[in-house]
Amino acid sequence: MQAVVTYESGKKWGDLPVELHRLGKALARGSNFKALADAAMESPNLKEAIESRICSNISKECKRLCSTADPSLLRGMTKEAMFNFSWEAVGKELLTKAPLFLRCILAATDPSNGTTTIYDPVRHPGVYTAAAILLKKRDKAISLIPYVISTILKVGKTSKMVRSKTKFNPSSSSYALYFVKML
Repeated sequence: MQAVVTYESGKKWGDLPVELHRLGKALARGSNFKALADAAMESPNLKEAIESRICSNISKECKRLCSTADPSLLRGMTKEAMFNFSWEAVGKELLTKAPLFLRCILAATDPSNGTTTIYDPVRHPGVYTAAAILLKKRDKAISLIPYVISTILKVGKTSKMVRSKTKFNPSSSSYALYFVKML
C-alpha cells in the first residue's frame, strides 16, 4: 500500500508496512479518532510506541505531583492539612495535575472504564488511596492519605474492629470493601 501526502510544495509518496495498512485505510477514509486508535493498536510496533509514550506522560504527571516547587496537598502533614482534608480535594488535584494517571487507575477499578469524572463517594476514596500508595513509593513525603487513614482508625477506635476482621479473613474482598466503607 502506498501513502500519498500533499504539501504546498508538492506530493510525497511512500510505502506503508503491512502492519500499518489498516491505519492507512482508516486515515484515507477520514475515520473517527476511535477507529484510528483501534487501527493503530493493531500494529505491534506502533502499539509499543504508544504505550511507551503514555507511560512517559504518566511519569511526568507523577513527577509534577511529587514536586517540591508546587507541592501537592498529598505532601501535607500539618494539622491544617489534616483538618482541611477531603476526598473531593484529592480528586480535583489528581484530575488537574495527573489526569492520565488518575484515568489509568480508574480504568482498573471503574466499570465505566475510567471515563467518569463525577465523584463517587464509595469507589473514589479507594482509588485515591491507591494513587497515594503508588506515589509514596516514588516520594516518601506523599503521606497525607496514609496519615489520615491511620488517624481515623486510631481516633475513631476502629482499629480494634479492623484487627478483629483481619483475624477473620484479611485477604477477602469483603474485608477491603469494609475498610473502604469505614472511610
